[in-house]
Amino acid sequence: MEPFAYLFACSETIPAGLGFPLFGTGHVTWLLAIAAVCILVCRAYRRRDEKGRLRIRRVLSALLIADELLKIGVLSATGCYTAEYLPLHVCSINIFICLWYTLKPNRIAPEILYALSLPGAIVALCVPTWVRLPFLNLMSFHSFSVHGMLLLYPLLLLAGGEYRPSLGRLWIPGLFVAVLSPALYLFNCRFSTNFMFLNGTEENIVLETVQGVAGERFYIAGLGVLVLLVWLLFYLPWEGLRRHKNKKSEKIL
Repeated sequence: MEPFAYLFACSETIPAGLGFPLFGTGHVTWLLAIAAVCILVCRAYRRRDEKGRLRIRRVLSALLIADELLKIGVLSATGCYTAEYLPLHVCSINIFICLWYTLKPNRIAPEILYALSLPGAIVALCVPTWVRLPFLNLMSFHSFSVHGMLLLYPLLLLAGGEYRPSLGRLWIPGLFVAVLSPALYLFNCRFSTNFMFLNGTEENIVLETVQGVAGERFYIAGLGVLVLLVWLLFYLPWEGLRRHKNKKSEKIL
C-alpha cells in the first residue's frame, strides 16, 4: 500500500485494520510533541507583555479556525461531509469560545475553556475516537492538532495569570452544559449524530466504562456524574491553594 493512499479518506471510507494502537509509538510521539509545544508556548506567553500575548492568542485562534476549515474542505471535496461533522461537538464549539475570548476578553469564556476544553482535549488525546485512521491522513492530523491547540489555549490563560479557577464560577460551565445537552440530544435523535457523545460511546474506553457502570439506561446520568467528578478534580486543588494563601496572609497580618 502506498503511504499516502488514504491521505484524504475519512473514517467511513477507511478499510479496517489501518488505524493505530493506543499508546503505540506514533500515538506517544504525538502526545510528547503536543506536550513540548504547550510547554514552550506557555513559557513564551508568560514572558510577553499584553500586546505579545494578544498576538499569540490571535495566531492560535486563526490556526484553530483554519484547522476546522481544512476539515470541512477535505470532507466536502471527498464527499464525506455529513451532519456528523458539523462543529457541534464540545471541542468544536470551544474553537469559537477561544475566538470569542481573543476578540473580546471576558470572564465567561475562560471558565468554559477550563472546565470543558481542557479536560475534553486531554481525554480526546489520550483515548482518541479516531484510532481507525492512519497517521498519514489529514483527518487524523486535524484531530490531533485541533485537540492539541484546544489544550494549549486554556493553559495559556493559566500560565499568564489572566484566569484562575474558582468553584464560585462553576455554575457558568454547568449552565452551558445544561442548556446545550438537551438541544444536542434532540438533534442527535433527529439526524443520527452523536454530539457530546450523548447517544453512544463511539467505542471509547472511557465512555464504555461509564456505560458499563451505569448501564445503557442510565448512560447519560453516568456521563453527568463523570463530568462532575472531573470538575471537582480540576477545581478543588485551586480552592485549597486559595485557602492556604488566605491563611498565610492572615498570619502575616
